[in-house]
Amino acid sequence: MNSKLFKAVLASGVFAAAGVASTGAYAASATADATATILAAVTISRVDHLRFGDIAPPATGTGTVAVGAVSGATASCSGGAVCGTVSPTGPASFDVTGAGGLTVNVSLPSTSVTIVSGANSMSVSSLALSSATVTGGSGTVYVGGNLSVPAGQAAGTYTGTFTVDANY
Repeated sequence: MNSKLFKAVLASGVFAAAGVASTGAYAASATADATATILAAVTISRVDHLRFGDIAPPATGTGTVAVGAVSGATASCSGGAVCGTVSPTGPASFDVTGAGGLTVNVSLPSTSVTIVSGANSMSVSSLALSSATVTGGSGTVYVGGNLSVPAGQAAGTYTGTFTVDANY
């Protein structure tokens, strides 16, 4: 290789190296963490059932037994239905727990339920919650409703279920 060509190749390599080195002076890097916080699962547990108690049906028409959605509510009868005093009455209650500082939403997917005894049935309507939210990590919600009792309703113990949902 002739010396002029060697010097030219050498000079271009030096300029190229200088160009790479100068580009590095304008580059920078930084790091960041990736984080996630997994919340405690929402839990809901039944403490008590919705209890309408013992009832004498009306002589005619349809009576109503109402239980409010508040702590300590008891059944009240109207429309000719007569509330007894033997069986306890009161709203259903549910303990709800979630992460502290977050709101847990509580809902009733249905506002009515059919309760049955053998082949006989009655309707519980107007299911209502004491509160649609629980804040501060935990709380109790109550569910009340109205039971329609028609004249001549067959004797028996009537049962049915309803669902209460809780989520963030």
